[in-house]
Amino acid sequence: MIERHPFEERNPMECSTKVRVLDKHLSFGLSLASYLEEGNLSVSPLNIMIALAMLYEGATRETAEQIAKVAKIDTTRLTRHEGFKQLTDALNPTNAAYTLKCANALWVDNGFPINSEFKGILEDCYKAQVYPADFQGNPRQEELRINQWVKERTEGKILKVFSEGSIDPLTGLILPNVLYFKASWRNRFNPKYTQEQDFTLSSGKVVSVNMMRKGEVESRRKLPKFQYHKNDIAQTLVLPYKGGKLFNVIILPDEGVSTKCLESYLKGGKAKAFGLNGETHETEFSRLELPVHELRTSCDLKEPLRRMGIERLFCDNAQLDKMYSESVVGPPLYVKSIKHQTYFKTNEEGSEGAAVTFPEVVALDGGGPLPAEFVVERPFIEAVVDKLGNVLFLNRVEDPR
Repeated sequence: MIERHPFEERNPMECSTKVRVLDKHLSFGLSLASYLEEGNLSVSPLNIMIALAMLYEGATRETAEQIAKVAKIDTTRLTRHEGFKQLTDALNPTNAAYTLKCANALWVDNGFPINSEFKGILEDCYKAQVYPADFQGNPRQEELRINQWVKERTEGKILKVFSEGSIDPLTGLILPNVLYFKASWRNRFNPKYTQEQDFTLSSGKVVSVNMMRKGEVESRRKLPKFQYHKNDIAQTLVLPYKGGKLFNVIILPDEGVSTKCLESYLKGGKAKAFGLNGETHETEFSRLELPVHELRTSCDLKEPLRRMGIERLFCDNAQLDKMYSESVVGPPLYVKSIKHQTYFKTNEEGSEGAAVTFPEVVALDGGGPLPAEFVVERPFIEAVVDKLGNVLFLNRVEDPR
């Protein structure tokens, strides 16, 4: 029986919609990655886009326009709100074969005159929990409370988002968004076949890594089959997690093609060119090898997002008018920072990932022949996607050690 590709649907329009979502997330995530650190990197495009959508609900005029354009947010109120309700439900499935959790929150300083409609939208459409806070009187207490909230919702994978003295006493709102997932492979890798093998870095240096293996090492009679696609510059392999609704997509550039070149190509909405529109083929592999890897990233998205076009949000008078109560004329608001932290690990059992994005709102003072092998022995791009095309995690693995 031939297994259907994760984005292949009987209704071509459904498939098309999912590929558009995937293109949108890949384009956003890779554009952002181009302004971040070199080397290993892990970001959650979906996690960041949800955080920006929450900020969008409180923004007006130029600020709202810039957020919508960069984060590709639907500006039609009813469609947007219904979409995020459905998305939040999809990111918190019940009785699934894997663990997937999304949590949003709104921490409000006791003295901040929050707009009831803005608060209601976050509670209703984004399922945000609202917590009163004392940022001015006891910022250290709030730093510890938020750290604990994040730790509990990431299963201890992200321990600290605020160090002592991080929260500005003029902070009015903090809007954290947390995403966590853990899934086992549909067909696990047997640890006894894992061995040290060569991996060639972008610099040309050869290092030794722990490589998980499938194929003839297990049995020559029954070789594993996976969805696969090859184009002129890269190969794509889709590894399903248990339950068949989450997938690990490995895009391995050909020799001589860098991950930077691959990222530039993917930013242009080229998911289709890599078979992510149902054009992969079930392929039998005699050799399949993937390095065990663990990544951590911590960064401030303020400067990258400014360079991508969201400028007004971080300036004086950032037009966050909808956050204030209608009866109050308060000092101008702006976003001081948008911190993002991720953890991602892949081994023989499966994968585990956690991400948190937390904006801090402050008031101013005042298809071809069947391949035989897929050996990930050089830098690659990795993504975890669901059947809707949402990109939960996007990784650049330059050195898996």
